[in-house]
Amino acid sequence: MALPYTLEGLTKVVRDMFKIAMAAAANTGCNCGITKSKVMILVKENAAPPGTRSRLSAAAGITVGVSILVPDVQAPRNYRIQ
Repeated sequence: MALPYTLEGLTKVVRDMFKIAMAAAANTGCNCGITKSKVMILVKENAAPPGTRSRLSAAAGITVGVSILVPDVQAPRNYRIQ
């Protein structure tokens, strides 16, 4: 998903709040006790379009990929990436 942050603006506090929100959203569907420690994010700065010489023309913001470890219903103590 695209977010209107720079890499520098995505501080630890912002990352933690994002993870807490994603965990809360995941819990509404399964009520399975997902916490921020089960949410992993991969952050990538949006790159400049091909053929440009400057990052000034890059799309503003970052792209964030999210993986959430959820309990496996067939093995209650194991987790799988959703």
